[in-house]
Amino acid sequence: MRDIFLEVIRWLSTKSVVREGLESVLERNAICATPPPSGFAQGGGWSGRGTCHDAGSPIFISSRYRSGSTLLWRCFREAPGVTAYYEPLNPRKWFDASARGTRVDASHREVQDYWQEYDRLAGCEVPWDDRWPSRDLYLSPCVPARQLKRYLELLIESADGRAVLQFNRADFRLHWLRRAFPQASLVHLHRNPRDQWLSTFIKHAPVPLDAIVKDFQPFDEFYLLPWAADLRRWFPLFSEIDDLHPYELSYLISRMSLVYGQNFSDISIAYEDLVAQSRETLRSLGDAVGIPNFNQIALVDSIDARSVGRWRDYADDDWFAVREERMESILQQCLFWDPTQECGSMEMGAGE
Repeated sequence: MRDIFLEVIRWLSTKSVVREGLESVLERNAICATPPPSGFAQGGGWSGRGTCHDAGSPIFISSRYRSGSTLLWRCFREAPGVTAYYEPLNPRKWFDASARGTRVDASHREVQDYWQEYDRLAGCEVPWDDRWPSRDLYLSPCVPARQLKRYLELLIESADGRAVLQFNRADFRLHWLRRAFPQASLVHLHRNPRDQWLSTFIKHAPVPLDAIVKDFQPFDEFYLLPWAADLRRWFPLFSEIDDLHPYELSYLISRMSLVYGQNFSDISIAYEDLVAQSRETLRSLGDAVGIPNFNQIALVDSIDARSVGRWRDYADDDWFAVREERMESILQQCLFWDPTQECGSMEMGAGE
């Protein structure tokens, strides 16, 4: 029986599709030849950040949805000597004029389009994968993800001047980005999780105070449930979420994103600081990424300062604090994972 089984395996290995699939699985689960960067811990820092970036190295911006990333993208878009790409992993595929449509989010003030920078790819064969926007949102640094790397390299190489790539789907992929593009400057932008969650309600009023995740799907305008469904493949705490309030789920993802962002970025800035202390914040950002005199004050000053603290219109501090403390307890119990050892794990991810 064993001989028959081995013979079947040998026959299957001659089939190109099967062989490629086996190679992909082996590739995804391989132990890295070199150890990953050390220093990942809540409150700690990645020992490899702050490396020397030359004037032509790309800049990656990573942020959760509704955290001011479009504002920051606009700051770079209007800076001289820069090509700023908006959300390269957006499912609208900005490089494809037949697929992207013409809609612009009304909440993105003075934005006429998201795709002008992508038009330079016309005539290029773009190595795109439709799974990227919603699948493998966590990406181990040991997964080669060659197609994704080629796609980002194409954007960088096609840029006129320095390339800036603004992501809303990269917080859990930052370790991979750091390894794949070691010379890149990584910028992390975060926002008060209360305001960030409430700002996701655009078409609907915020859900009631007694709402639960199980009934949240009709009101999920910014992919909270798909994110939880994908992340549970690596983080089991997302397996039992039906009875949580939707804010609690949003808080879990925001807190985990914050840990990744602060530990793998060159600089992590708060949206609140960008609004209240724009001059100092932009100066620190420019210094961190090697852009002198980075000062888009007029653009930032156009933002309504009332966007900060709107959570008070939804519930008082006690309501939020009770739920945040409960989620922090879950995180402390469940998240003793050590991303510095990610290469030794046997997770399944986007190998190609």
